[in-house]
Amino acid sequence: MREGLIFLVVGPSGTGKSTIMDGVISETSNLERIVTYTTRDRRPGEVEGYEYHFATTEEFEQMKAAGELAEWQEFYGHQYGSSRARLESAMVDGLDLIGAYDVLGSVELMNRYPRNVVTIFILPPSVEELRRRLIDRYGAETEEGRMRLERLELEMSYAGSFKYRVSNVDLEEATRDMACIVRAERCLASRTEHAD
Repeated sequence: MREGLIFLVVGPSGTGKSTIMDGVISETSNLERIVTYTTRDRRPGEVEGYEYHFATTEEFEQMKAAGELAEWQEFYGHQYGSSRARLESAMVDGLDLIGAYDVLGSVELMNRYPRNVVTIFILPPSVEELRRRLIDRYGAETEEGRMRLERLELEMSYAGSFKYRVSNVDLEEATRDMACIVRAERCLASRTEHAD
């Protein structure tokens, strides 16, 4: 049995990472969402254990101190991190996982699990269009809006560092492209045990 793969979907806020992932998960067997931990408050409509596991700052710090997180980052004033046990048990069991990540968190996981991690960067139709979306959603003058616009430049500068790039000009096509990446990675001979 092959080890499970970890598909990291990376890209600036507003590129459609979650929507594309949902489409791929719905049509792909043996592929589950990575639910990360966060210290931010739950937003209206968010479900515990679906988008995130919501933790207090104290709980999050305890997980870090106990070595329970494979990676963690802080941005927009909140902490985010991945359960080491969840990732490693999925790899052992041959279950593939997919999750939306920021650039720095994905680099940490690439370094920790180089054989298992597959990185996919989601490109917006254009940086100008994405900038407009972020301003419409958060405002250019709010603290969160300014931070997200600054982070947009940082994240776009990393686009060439990832194994795959998927352009989200058309949502259905982007979803198909990502599903093809999942299938291709599963078929790689180096990831599959063969009976001789």
